[in-house]
Amino acid sequence: MYRVHQEQLMMEQLMMEAARQGGSVSSPGPGGSPATPTPTGLLITSADFVQGSVFNSGRATELGTNGVDGFEITSAGPNQMDEGYIGYDLTTDLYDRITAAYVAAGIDPADSQGYVWNATWGAGSTITTGLIKFGFANSIPASFYIQTIDPEDPDWVNPGYDGTPLVGTFLFPLTINVYTPLIDKNAWC
Repeated sequence: MYRVHQEQLMMEQLMMEAARQGGSVSSPGPGGSPATPTPTGLLITSADFVQGSVFNSGRATELGTNGVDGFEITSAGPNQMDEGYIGYDLTTDLYDRITAAYVAAGIDPADSQGYVWNATWGAGSTITTGLIKFGFANSIPASFYIQTIDPEDPDWVNPGYDGTPLVGTFLFPLTINVYTPLIDKNAWC
């Protein structure tokens, strides 16, 4: 009985900590072992936009039909964060969800700057969690912009710094939460 009570208290503490940090933890799985945390936040799937494309594509490639499955970056170096991805022609639902996420984060949805966000990438990605520069062009048709961030480059926290991208494969669905404190990484060219 004492052990069951201890496990319940520990699970409640985990759930409170996850809620405080913007994540969630599901109930223990079979045998009382903790289940894998479920990412919460703004979810972007391949069905949420019509076309995906890379920019400065010398080191990046879009993946899947119409490029909506994700992208791959094959090489990177300092000040090469210009390698990135654009999702075009967003659904009305995604447009509304991005707008709501921006407002909740205290960002003006009309602000086309990129900010640092925590990212959880879909199955098959070579890197499943990390940081990205994410931006939103809320003109019609709307689009979003993504650049991966290599946290080994210590200058990633500097506002406006074009840092080093991560090399890897990044697949949708993507779940993002704004990084706090906000870090403005400037707009795209």
